[in-house]
Amino acid sequence: MKDADYAYAVARIRANERYLLSKADVERLVTAKTLSEAEGVLKERGWNFDGEKGEIENALENEQKKLWSLLCESVSDRKQLDVLCVQNDFFNLKAALKCMITGKDAKDFFAFPTSLDLETLVSAFRDHDFEALPPFMRETAKTAYETACRTENGQSADIIIDKAALKLFLKLSKKSGCALLEEGAKYICTCADIKIAFRSAKAQKGLAFIENALSGESDLDEKLLAKNAAKGVPELLGYLEKTAYAKEGALISKSLAAFEKGTDDAVTEMMKKAKYVFFGFEPVAAFYYAKTAELKTVRVVLFAKQAGIDEETIRERVRTLYV
Repeated sequence: MKDADYAYAVARIRANERYLLSKADVERLVTAKTLSEAEGVLKERGWNFDGEKGEIENALENEQKKLWSLLCESVSDRKQLDVLCVQNDFFNLKAALKCMITGKDAKDFFAFPTSLDLETLVSAFRDHDFEALPPFMRETAKTAYETACRTENGQSADIIIDKAALKLFLKLSKKSGCALLEEGAKYICTCADIKIAFRSAKAQKGLAFIENALSGESDLDEKLLAKNAAKGVPELLGYLEKTAYAKEGALISKSLAAFEKGTDDAVTEMMKKAKYVFFGFEPVAAFYYAKTAELKTVRVVLFAKQAGIDEETIRERVRTLYV
């Protein structure tokens, strides 16, 4: 599509940006004395808590559905949105595989939005019929399944699926013609590899394991990343300190939670460039990531209120907002 073809989509997105939570809204959530008071703030902003999963999950699911309906109604071709589903699609692949092995109901673990027919996904593993899956996923599903059965090692299957997800995410981001989305995808892939390297270093994994686990889509020199991770956490952090990802290294040395919040915030800041784009896919992608960050923040705050966690701790976990 030409950039001008997105005029309607951008107009819809701009009109709906005013419904995103503001800093003042989040401050009211954080300072609410009770969970009920926090939920009241969201109800004032149009959130719906009705459903079958419990009030918090209902509200989050309802907002996710509203987001996806808006995006699907705004673009002329639903396939344009597939790039935004990739990570959930492959997460759902892992969920279906693990639940087949453990006997649990995969429906309880699926992530949305997704481009997959989830019943087909479940039956593909049950019937060993991977040809029923979309072409982009068939070989990954088959290989992951065979690996899990052969090795009885879920970690090996996870590596196969995670690598395929990151590679396809970056590929579709490039294909989209949206420079901002490609920039964000490259950053997300790099941060995913940093997390893999850090966890591997903590677990004292060998070089061969780490090289196999990394996506191959990083901004970093993956040979150096793997080599230093194999030496240990201090060596890995020392390497990252000398790169453009020194900040991310400092965050992950603090905690994985700090790292995930920091990287989410970096993506949000990146996506804010779309505010100055009037034609193209950029505002659509940015709105998706903005709402996703908002949903993460609401999830954190509401469950923290439910657990009686103090305001200071909650503030440390709140994501940067788009508006």
